[in-house]
Amino acid sequence: GDARLKVYVGCPPGNRLAFDISYTLQYSTERNNIYFDCIEPNVEIPCFYYEIPFYPFFLIQDMVTGKSDRFWGKYTFKVIGGGPYSTSNIRMFNEDEILMYNSLNHSFKYAAIWDIVDVKSSEIMSTEDGYRIFSGDNFGIRWICQKNSPCSDVPADGLKGPEYFLAIEVSNRGIDTSTYCDYRLEFLIHLHGLPLNPYRGLIFMLVCGCSLLWLGYIKHTTLSILWFILFSFIILRCYLNWFEKRLKLLSAVDPMVLPARTGLFLASLNCIIREQ
Repeated sequence: GDARLKVYVGCPPGNRLAFDISYTLQYSTERNNIYFDCIEPNVEIPCFYYEIPFYPFFLIQDMVTGKSDRFWGKYTFKVIGGGPYSTSNIRMFNEDEILMYNSLNHSFKYAAIWDIVDVKSSEIMSTEDGYRIFSGDNFGIRWICQKNSPCSDVPADGLKGPEYFLAIEVSNRGIDTSTYCDYRLEFLIHLHGLPLNPYRGLIFMLVCGCSLLWLGYIKHTTLSILWFILFSFIILRCYLNWFEKRLKLLSAVDPMVLPARTGLFLASLNCIIREQ
């Protein structure tokens, strides 16, 4: 006799990709020894700190059986929208903006919102459009908000520090050969603790610092000295990243250039001495 068995090839209709908020927060808290929360927390929109790397985790959920497993396939990570302080201010970016804020091919425009950590440059894979390809959980996101990005100059709102909501797209379409499923996921995160733009921060510090110094000088000389020290520390804190970048650029100069110029200078000096 004959025995027949139907075999369905393809993606199960009940599978979907989901952002694992709970484990992402747990992992970030344990790795960085810091508790992630905002002044006004939202269960559906997790809150993360700007200066702490972001390590996202994803699940494959079976809506039929209710089971879920860790997603280990390849995918791209894109910021496709954003807005300050409220979800109502989120604006979805057009195709050119998405390329400019996420693609390696547009890094010369200084508009990147994020970069990667814990991965060597030789290990980075990317699509033809310059979108980086990730696999599993072997990477972290570092927020940089370069000067031409939409989150680079978010003004402070009262006593709260700058905050920004990001709309993120994760997709394995066309790059993941480990599954027949094409997944695409959009989710929001709340980013707080963004630094002030250096020029905006300098203006604020100059106005506040000069006022406090003047008041302190009128009342007591010691108080004015303390205000001056505090003001200097704030200025240093605002421009610390700028100083670090300049030091890296200076240290990146080819050391062979300086001895060559020094030798040329000494040779010229010897010629002058002999002529005299």
